[in-house]
Amino acid sequence: MTRGRKVIVSMLLAGFLGGTLLAGGPVDAATAGWAHNAKGWWYTRSDGSYPVNKWEKIDGAWYHFNAKGFMDTGWLKDGDYWFYLASNGVMQTGWKQISGNWFYFNDGGVMQTGWKKIGGKWYLFNASGVMQSGWKKVDGKWYFLKNGAMQTGWAQISGNWYFFNASGVMQTGWKKISGSWYYFTSSGTMVTGRVKINGKLYLFNENGVWDEKAYNFSDAKGGDDILFGYYEQDNNAENGKEQIAWRVLQDNDGTLLLMSEKVLDCKYYHETEENVTWETSDLRGWLNSDFLSAAFDKDEQEMIELTHVSTPDSEYYGTDSGNDTEDKVFLLSYDEIMSIYEDEEYTQINPVTGEPMPDTFTGSKDRAAAPTAYALANGVATTTSSEWFGGNCEWWLRSMGYDQTFVSFVDSAGYVTEGGDWILNKGVGVRPVICVKK
Repeated sequence: MTRGRKVIVSMLLAGFLGGTLLAGGPVDAATAGWAHNAKGWWYTRSDGSYPVNKWEKIDGAWYHFNAKGFMDTGWLKDGDYWFYLASNGVMQTGWKQISGNWFYFNDGGVMQTGWKKIGGKWYLFNASGVMQSGWKKVDGKWYFLKNGAMQTGWAQISGNWYFFNASGVMQTGWKKISGSWYYFTSSGTMVTGRVKINGKLYLFNENGVWDEKAYNFSDAKGGDDILFGYYEQDNNAENGKEQIAWRVLQDNDGTLLLMSEKVLDCKYYHETEENVTWETSDLRGWLNSDFLSAAFDKDEQEMIELTHVSTPDSEYYGTDSGNDTEDKVFLLSYDEIMSIYEDEEYTQINPVTGEPMPDTFTGSKDRAAAPTAYALANGVATTTSSEWFGGNCEWWLRSMGYDQTFVSFVDSAGYVTEGGDWILNKGVGVRPVICVKK
């Protein structure tokens, strides 16, 4: 063998042994550093070798070279793990947006899947490494990922409020949060207002907090106040209806007789000048239709007892008060109001001298009632001359008065006028009465 042929064989052997030459691989690797040709980039070490089918750390960055020694770019699967190499070959770590999707690669460049805590927040990546957003169901539990980050605590989503526990799980049903009870539907939305749950009615305020006293009449007794139903009262329809305050008049074997604390509206007793009774009055019809549907939802209406209403004839005038009725909503009779509240005496103050006037009057502060702003706007007439009962108004009873065109009423001082007021007097107010079970 000639000397020249010996040199060529030696160079080929050195190339195979040092990784500097493979079939179809880089060529012209004369000096250390990066080089490229039409097939791609490769890196030559200072000893003339180059990395093949392996990772190489160059100038502080990691690169991967294929079986022919060329630098890889894009997605790379190495064993069971996926990596992403930028167009310059650098292995990516941290957050990376690829083709419109977000991925996260750990410090070793491995693409993450499943739940991962990053920067103190939890993120969810699918099997392809894509960061998830919005609503996601995992192992039968719902989570919400805002910009990828798992939500905990309170979150308002599409106008509804939800609560997620410390593990990010959407809550449903009854939950006690910061000392208050809330209820969340099966879809996780926080409920407000009147809600029937397992056949029982509950009330939640505008912030979702359960009012534990609402609809719980078990401890109620005469003289107590109860909130039940809603009716316009402040004369501002834009802020919605207000809760109705009811006074417990009697507890009859577990059935509570309730009368509205205030005069809620202003209505004719009857809208035509003719003989009438409670049974045939327009006011009875309005109370058991328009008022009932306006003040109570369907579930609340079911809580109101259908009451047998018997109205005695006028004892003093002998006026026929008509037939008995069955009502959800009614008014007190003359006999009922007199048996519930006792009369008391009072004196008027002379507006000029400031001294008590000599005459003594009869009334009852407990019977007297003030109207709501809504009732005032609808025409109820109030009294302003007395320090005792100024601002109060008259309100209808259901008993007939002098005849069947007059109806008994309670005046602003709480005095009961048996002879009554004309059925077409618009200035008299309405205090509805209902019965509910404890």
